[in-house]
Order: sequence, then C-alpha cells, then structure tokens
Amino acid sequence: MIKKKTKSFELLLDSNKMEILMKTYTKNSTAIINKWLRFAGAMLIIALLAPASAVPQSPAPVNLRTAGNFAILAGSGVNNIGTLTHIYGDVGSFPTATINGLIPGNVTGILYSTADTLVTLAKVDLDSAYNDAQGRSLNAISLPGQLGGLTLAPGLYVNSSSTGISGTGPNAILTLDAAGDANAVWIFKMGSTLVTDAGTSIVLAGSAKAGNIFWLVGTSATLGTNSTFYGNIMAEASITLTTGVNLYGRALTRIAMVSLDANTVTIPLVTSVENGLAPQVFALFQNYPNPFNPSTRIQYSLEKTGQVSLKVYNVLGLEVAVLVNGRQQAGSYSVSFNMNKGKAGLSSGVYFYRLETESFVSTKKMILMK
Repeated sequence: MIKKKTKSFELLLDSNKMEILMKTYTKNSTAIINKWLRFAGAMLIIALLAPASAVPQSPAPVNLRTAGNFAILAGSGVNNIGTLTHIYGDVGSFPTATINGLIPGNVTGILYSTADTLVTLAKVDLDSAYNDAQGRSLNAISLPGQLGGLTLAPGLYVNSSSTGISGTGPNAILTLDAAGDANAVWIFKMGSTLVTDAGTSIVLAGSAKAGNIFWLVGTSATLGTNSTFYGNIMAEASITLTTGVNLYGRALTRIAMVSLDANTVTIPLVTSVENGLAPQVFALFQNYPNPFNPSTRIQYSLEKTGQVSLKVYNVLGLEVAVLVNGRQQAGSYSVSFNMNKGKAGLSSGVYFYRLETESFVSTKKMILMK
C-alpha cells in the first residue's frame, strides 16, 4: 500500500511538472512572438518613413505636334556636305530659312527652302514640346555621364551636366529595353551637351520604338562618325551629325543650325494621343500642299488599333505607291508622299490616295503639278 501511494504521488508530481513546463513554454513562445511582431512593426514604420528610392516608370510621351512631321528642324539654317545624305521626313528652318547642300530628290518629304507658315508653326510646337519635357520631374532617375554598356528601362532620366556614349565593344552600346511594352517611353534630360563617340550605337529591345525616345539637350548635340542613334533630339543649340551617322528619329534645334554629312535620317510614323485619349473617329484628311511637286503630306486618324493600308493610285486605278501597310495603334498619323520615291515616270495629273482599315475605307483626290 505504501508503494502504491508513493507511485501515485510521483505521477502527480510528474503531472505538475509537465503543467509548469507547458506554461513556461507557452509564456516564452508568446514573448518571442510578441518581440518579433514589435520588431516587424518597427521595420515597417521605418520603411514607410524612409524616403522612397526612384524606380524607373514609363512617363507620358512628349507631344511634338506639327514638329513631328520634320526629320530636320532648325533655328538658323541647315547645312549639308556632299551628295550622300538622305532624309525621310520634312526639312525646314525658322527664323533663318537657309538650307544648303541638300538634294531635293534625296528628301522624302517636304523641303522648305523658303519661309513658310508651317515651319513657323512647327517651331512654336517644338518650343512647347521642349518646355513640356523640361518641366518633367516625377519619378526622375539620375542619368550617368557615360551610357555605353548600360541597359535602361523606360523612364525619366536626368543629368544636370553632359552625357553621351563612348567606349568600344559592349561599352559602345546603349540598350533601351521596353520589356514588351510597345508604348514605353524614355525621356533623357541633360543640362549641357550630348556627345557620342565614333562607331557607338543604341540598340532597341523588347518592342521599344524610336518615336517614343526623347533627348532633351541643354546646349548642343554631336553624334560621332558612323554611329547609330535612336530618338528625337531636341536641342537648345546646334545639332551636328558627323560623317556616316544614321539617325532613326529627329534632329530638332530651337535656335541654332543642324549640320549634316553623308547621313540617313528617318522619322518614325508620327503618332499622337492627346490627354491619353485616342481619336474618337476614323478620318482621312486632305493632303497638303495640294497641288504639290514633288512632295505632299497626308494625315489620318485611327479610332482603334488594327491593320492599316494607305496607297496611292492613278486615274486608271493602278497602284503607284504604298505608304503604309501594317498594324498600327489608335492615334493620329502623318506620312509624306514623294513622287520621286514611288514608281518611276509619274506625270502631272490627278491621283487618289486610299485609306483602308478593318472597319473604315476612305479615298481622296490630289493633284501633281510638275
């Protein structure tokens, strides 16, 4: 009987020990959890109070308006060396309208060799676009002085001094990657010069488009020999394309000269969306100038994205030029027709241009006068 009582007493002690241990474990666990929660809460507060680091975000595009029709737009004239320069877009200058050295047949667009109200309007629109870009600051990222060897996401990049592309091999290449977003936008702002070395280049990746790249230059821009450059250069002062430069974009200067030497300058199709809204209707507008010789400009708007065809026909219904044939996003567009770039032997007379989309067809008449 004594043994049984002892054993029962021992079991009771063991039970009490277990209860004490469980209470101690629970108390310690609760304390640890509470400490961890207090630590996590403190970290969250610190994170919320800390200044946010800038992350690249695609800004709204800069609307060039009528300045977007121009491949070359200057303030004090355009000067070209040699016979190898080809310009795909309009060329003009205001207030100094002097254009030297360009061969009219090498310009697929309108060559404004004298003062014209359309050039004046384009310069006003260029000033507005420049000031718009200059005023951008939201989510700005610091722009390095040397861009070669970098891959940059869409965003607003700012450098208060100069920037450019230099180096050899991989360091001579700047890659702009849209990551599949065809509407991605880059804006590069620099307080002083933009300079690229000979043989350097920009590479577009992930559906990036030249028309959505904007270079805002505080003074002058100089592109090195045989370099390849993408985007719209808007410079306060001069723009110089040295020998063999290929520019897929625009050279637009507010007050100074654009200098060319055996270059190819190709503007993207002009597209604009006002206030984030696409045009509300499909429309084909009358060409200007009309009558024309040798170039005229055709504008149209697309209510929605789709397959687009814009072709030119003679009075017999025979196709003489294809200006657009592909898929385009909703927006407003402007393209040029140069009779020297279509089928050879176009004579003076009446021609028709026809816009076809998946849900819209329109035809208008224009007159070529030699």
